[in-house]
Amino acid sequence: MAFDFAQWQSTWVEAVSLAWQDPAFRQELIADPRTAIKVHLNVELPGDFDIEVIEDSDLGQPLFRKAKLAIPPKPASADTEANTLSEYTRELMVGRSTICLC
Repeated sequence: MAFDFAQWQSTWVEAVSLAWQDPAFRQELIADPRTAIKVHLNVELPGDFDIEVIEDSDLGQPLFRKAKLAIPPKPASADTEANTLSEYTRELMVGRSTICLC
């Protein structure tokens, strides 16, 4: 399966939003991200795409074909979630270190 980075970015932003709303999903995403993304978002990642989800932005050392993804802190107000996700998406697009695909 070809890796579509644009689809992945959209999927990850959707996962962050769901993790903010659903603590059970958040825990599933951290424990088994591949399965959580497949079950809840209907996206199957390529077999050689190794993914780890962590609580904060301590990304550590990147590994080949491994993504370390940070769930940003949930905004204090539900009214600002859309704007926060928009800013987060913009940061992903310019390569800020909230995601590392190596």
